[in-house]
Amino acid sequence: MRLIHPFHPRSGEVFEFLERMNSWRGDVVLVLDAAGRRCSFPVEWTDVNPLVS
Repeated sequence: MRLIHPFHPRSGEVFEFLERMNSWRGDVVLVLDAAGRRCSFPVEWTDVNPLVS
């Protein structure tokens, strides 16, 4: 999964996709970064297809 938000400092980075979920923040993806840390981003900030759950 790639982060595509144009103003995010990590834009363009590729992350290992873990899960897509609906949280109190809305629709998010859980990912692992290159260091193995788990983080999440809004689906709209990624190249994940928003129509696929």
